[in-house]
Amino acid sequence: FMNVLMLGTYDMNEYSRGRILWKGLQMNGTTVDVFLPKDRWKYARLAMRLLRAKEDVILVTGKGALFLAWLLRPFHRKPIVFDVFISDYDTLVLDRKILKAGSVKARIVWWIDKLAAMMASLNVLDTQTHVDYFQDEFGADASRFRIVPVGSDETVFPFRKLPKHKGINVYFQGTFIPLHGTETIVRAAKLLQKNKSISFKIVGGGQTYESSRTLAKQLQVKNVTWLPFMPLTELVEHMAAGDMSLGSFGATPKAQRVITHKAFDTISVGRPLITADTPAHREVFTHGKTAWLVPPNDAEALADAIRILAKNVSLRGRIAREGHRLFVEKYSLRAIGLLLNDILKSVVTER
Repeated sequence: FMNVLMLGTYDMNEYSRGRILWKGLQMNGTTVDVFLPKDRWKYARLAMRLLRAKEDVILVTGKGALFLAWLLRPFHRKPIVFDVFISDYDTLVLDRKILKAGSVKARIVWWIDKLAAMMASLNVLDTQTHVDYFQDEFGADASRFRIVPVGSDETVFPFRKLPKHKGINVYFQGTFIPLHGTETIVRAAKLLQKNKSISFKIVGGGQTYESSRTLAKQLQVKNVTWLPFMPLTELVEHMAAGDMSLGSFGATPKAQRVITHKAFDTISVGRPLITADTPAHREVFTHGKTAWLVPPNDAEALADAIRILAKNVSLRGRIAREGHRLFVEKYSLRAIGLLLNDILKSVVTER
């Protein structure tokens, strides 16, 4: 048996990655002490907890918590595993373009990413393509990384049989970050507008929400229902009511490297997934078997994919079944937890 200390400053209810890792470890018999302070004294409290750490290994999320764990390592003397999850430089500079490339702030964020990858005993990322990026961009040592996919929480997104109703409901949920490519979804909806049996439901909001709504208005898109953010318990009901779910379709560099939660949530619920054909998605999905892959930022290809699946109920059912079988085998709570558990054990053993 192994004892793990999970550290961070996030909300377990809102941060799916942390919740999935925590539940997955527990399902595999690992004892996990979760310490996630969020008040104004959070880093002082993290430091105090680190100083009295008796666990076998420390699993850290967030660079602030990582820096403290690294700084206090001479005192707690425990191996540190850092769940990197994202590159802030990639997210803020290359994908969302909140910081200008080459600016002082952008360079600072780059150096923080680089140094963070050197502090832990081992780093965890979600795809091999993402690991390759850290190696190429920051000169990180690939041998210090392990892969733990995003996965999904089947207790939140449980399997549901495909709905039986007239027409085809196409579902999307997201935070409208650039890599989601929501404008591509809007353009595909317009291309399918003459087919009265196909309708879209788009749930969420975020950076590209207003531009997506503006585009829909300019194109006079009439077959999309827009819904705001809602609790996960309501989200799953909308996803389950759909005949197929959409992943991400952006052409940003980050879109090539990551797989979003919604992709795994889709196959957890048992819906056929349509998403962009990227190196990251190819690591997990097989086109025509466990998902339907289309070129990024290609509205016509997306519209064609929806037409194909809309016409072929047996194909939809087969992709839904194979996708869910894949989920149970490799991306469920138990599967993700077992993978992470083995990684943490290896760090403790090597130490």
